[in-house]
Amino acid sequence: MEIGDIIVINKMDKPGAEDAGRQINHYFGGRDREGWHVPILLARADKGHGINELVQAIKAHSRFLMENKKGKEQEREKITAFMSLLLKEELWKRFVEAESGSVQFQRMIDEVRAGKEDPYTAVDRLMKSVLFFEERKAAKNQRKAKTERSTKSQSPK
Repeated sequence: MEIGDIIVINKMDKPGAEDAGRQINHYFGGRDREGWHVPILLARADKGHGINELVQAIKAHSRFLMENKKGKEQEREKITAFMSLLLKEELWKRFVEAESGSVQFQRMIDEVRAGKEDPYTAVDRLMKSVLFFEERKAAKNQRKAKTERSTKSQSPK
């Protein structure tokens, strides 16, 4: 289980909130994580209670990360993970736009359903096909751009 850098228990007005805070503090509070003490805060967002403390904790954590080598490494890891997620989403979006309704994709789904192909091999084959298509498309665009440049350079001025 990954523990957050700041723990917030919302709905502090509900029965058991303070007990939950104490239990979490018992297990996770006071832990020093490379110099960062994980705060455990109680809040009631609908009334704004605990929000100032949360803002201060976020600011303190941000300062800690900027001043700490480990924090800079964590920031790099988070940016890498976020960019990887964006890349996956963009690739998925492009795939859906280009291939999801294709005969080849539907055939592969049928083959996997029938047990003729495992999903990993089917995805690998599909990716090779999509990448081949993208390479052909890029080559075609390059030829087109080269032809346009050639035509412009030969036109009378």
